[in-house]
Amino acid sequence: MPEAGTIEPSVLFLVKVAAEAFIFEKLGVECVELKWGQGAKDIGGEVKVGDIKKAQLLHERGYIVLPNPTDPNVIKAFERGAFKEFERHSRVGMVTEESFAKRVEELRSAGAKYIFLKTGAYRPA
Repeated sequence: MPEAGTIEPSVLFLVKVAAEAFIFEKLGVECVELKWGQGAKDIGGEVKVGDIKKAQLLHERGYIVLPNPTDPNVIKAFERGAFKEFERHSRVGMVTEESFAKRVEELRSAGAKYIFLKTGAYRPA
């Protein structure tokens, strides 16, 4: 049994299938845009972090945190007020050729006539 507040993957799949059937069959949608990359909003985006301990915790958990909150020179610069916040970035979602082809086939089977791919380069400042 799933934890309270969670949804089983099988339920999410059914919702996805039902939503796709609705948009293609009932609404007559013919075009779908898949998005990859930061500019296309495939990742969580940027969050400002003003607490160095929190920035270090996020870094330990695998997030990209800029500047590096574990670098001794960065720590000193933060402590003397050279800057006031860190940026937390999520990891870019990776897509394989096989998973992309599978998703295109799923959408075509559901009724999509046109499938576009929007990409956006990701390079944190």
